[in-house]
Amino acid sequence: MTAVLDIRGGRWLESSVSKSRRDRYVAGAESYLDVLGLTSSPFPVVPDAANLFETQWMTETIAEIVDGVVRRKGFIAVTGEVGLGKTTLSRSLLTLFQALDIRVSLTFNSFLQGVELIRAINQDFNLPAEGQTLSELMAELTHFLMDAFRHNHNCVILIDDAQNLTPDNLEMIRQISNLETGTEKLVQIILVGQTELETTLHHHSMRQLHSRLAMHKRIQPLTGEELSRYVHYKLERAGNQKRLSITRGALAVLYKQSGGNPRKASRMMDRCLYALVAFQRFEINARLIKLVAAELNAELNQKGESKLSVQKSAGYWLGLPLLALLVILMSVNRAPLSQLVAGFSSFIPSVAHFLAEPSRPLSGGHDQDSLPLSFLEEYGLASYVTPFKRALEQGEFASISALIEAETGFKMVQLSTIPPPLEGKFSTLKMQKSGGQRSILFWKPAYSADDLHLLSNGETVRRVKADLSRFGLDTGPELAWGNSGILHTLAIFQKSAGLPATGRLDDTTLFLLDQLKNRAEESGIKK
Repeated sequence: MTAVLDIRGGRWLESSVSKSRRDRYVAGAESYLDVLGLTSSPFPVVPDAANLFETQWMTETIAEIVDGVVRRKGFIAVTGEVGLGKTTLSRSLLTLFQALDIRVSLTFNSFLQGVELIRAINQDFNLPAEGQTLSELMAELTHFLMDAFRHNHNCVILIDDAQNLTPDNLEMIRQISNLETGTEKLVQIILVGQTELETTLHHHSMRQLHSRLAMHKRIQPLTGEELSRYVHYKLERAGNQKRLSITRGALAVLYKQSGGNPRKASRMMDRCLYALVAFQRFEINARLIKLVAAELNAELNQKGESKLSVQKSAGYWLGLPLLALLVILMSVNRAPLSQLVAGFSSFIPSVAHFLAEPSRPLSGGHDQDSLPLSFLEEYGLASYVTPFKRALEQGEFASISALIEAETGFKMVQLSTIPPPLEGKFSTLKMQKSGGQRSILFWKPAYSADDLHLLSNGETVRRVKADLSRFGLDTGPELAWGNSGILHTLAIFQKSAGLPATGRLDDTTLFLLDQLKNRAEESGIKK
């Protein structure tokens, strides 16, 4: 069965896996921390209010916001770019408000509209929210706020991601802020959002709301000195006893590459820690930071995303990035990058032997316009035709692929060309994508790579090593999956098979490795 695991934080995002597999995943996460001498993940992918790093500006800002709430000043806005810590700030404020016995309604889903937004606010105040109309729900909220005021209770409505609020919703929020006695506000409203919120609030149509702003705070990136303290603080809070270190040059490059953005810096640091685990090294240098930053930017550029601004999928942990491998090798061997790249490029041609015939578009199979039912029937998957058609229309196969694999063991593979030895072996379904024609097929692997982590040394690793050896590719004597020999050799296989040389055992790599190994045996390939 499939699942999504945030191994860097050791936390399950979905629990649709067997207990035995879950135990193996968690054991891998614990081993990763043990190797580094840490007790928790220093750079988690979720906001970490418990380990909030406070700059002087942040401390002063939190104090001013709390003071503004206690003094019932009304409207407060907090804005900042993605990754600067707005959500973490919100959760820290929530903790402080609760300690001060201030009643808080915290709304994260700012896409709710009208009645549903007010209903969510009321429910977070533990109100029944039984009204069906906007006026009924507003009356319920007003009654609650008046009663809280009579009992000397202060109330706060805190809306995160407030840049998503429509003008109509903002106007409704303004009307809520109108609830007041002769001298004081019944409810304090805090809008936390990206800088687009500023543009909206400065629009002419929002001038009434903007005029009510008692305070506007814009979160700034960290300075170079603050980023250095941030990194050391996070490592220390995670249990580092000076075992891990980072050079001054690395910190300077980290600041340059991240622009002082904590989320970007954390993403790069997290990737660096995995490189250290694989090679049992404990110092992060400038060279490693540079290559990790370049690699992350390259990955995000392929997806059309903003550089270093989107969290990497948790599934990336299955293998160590190739650039991280190169930088460690450079640090250990003191060899220039050009020499290492040249050595890597001179791969053993045994895999290419099977791909020597000119690649050609997949022919035969089923056209996308024809009923995919006949295609699925050939795999015994006819019962999935409805969700499969929907996936074809949307061009998004993650959900249906995971469902079919979990229930049948079939993995879905997409190929632009098919190696000549495999022509006609699988039923395929053609489809057109922006990058050109691709074909879909299903296949049951001889073994699963789902349980692999950097410290794996079990049967799966031995099978991968054995399969690679059939092409004359020597992975060395080591059994740990994170060993440079295994990942480097897997990258050689990928390069010679026309795949991106990532060193990760993804589904396409596993498919070609599994299917072509038989031809390697038949041909008696020797190194």
